[in-house]
Amino acid sequence: MIIAGLLVRPSPVLVNGAKVLIPLGFPLVAVALVALALWLRRRHSMRWAGVVVRVLAVLLDGLAVLGVLTIGIFVFPAVVAVTMACASG
Repeated sequence: MIIAGLLVRPSPVLVNGAKVLIPLGFPLVAVALVALALWLRRRHSMRWAGVVVRVLAVLLDGLAVLGVLTIGIFVFPAVVAVTMACASG
């Protein structure tokens, strides 16, 4: 559709429905869990939190690779942030 000389595309929610919010919301949940795990690791010296962070980083990496042609490019900033947190934490 062209409006005022601009090409306007429908959003993913309009095209696929509300079910598309599930894979788009996964990075947000993963980043929140990583933040919580890193906080627990630093405050309470819980060693398992480092494993949780690494597992979530691998899951996000896999999601970005699998969805590289669709939503992977939007997940990539979260992947970079989690991977950097995993390396420094």
